[in-house]
Amino acid sequence: MKVFFEGRLADRRTPRNDVKQAPDKDVDMADLHTGGSEEFHQTQALIHALDTRFKELRRTLQSHRARLTQVNRALLDLHTLLFPSKGRWWRRWFTR
Repeated sequence: MKVFFEGRLADRRTPRNDVKQAPDKDVDMADLHTGGSEEFHQTQALIHALDTRFKELRRTLQSHRARLTQVNRALLDLHTLLFPSKGRWWRRWFTR
């Protein structure tokens, strides 16, 4: 097999005629269903239940993030009070 031809890498890919095109994204999910109607409804119910659960988890995560932000702000304020970064004006209140 000749790998290089005139300084270029030869195209060694074999043509594939049996490759099918991917379906368009606009395809209705009901059109893709091949099972029975009961299975289809169970699948739809499962998707709905998962969607509801993910929404609940998303809300919980957002509330936890908000609470963590509040705690971080409080810790930062406390750190600033205990260890001011500039100026030593606070030392006059605390004698050694």
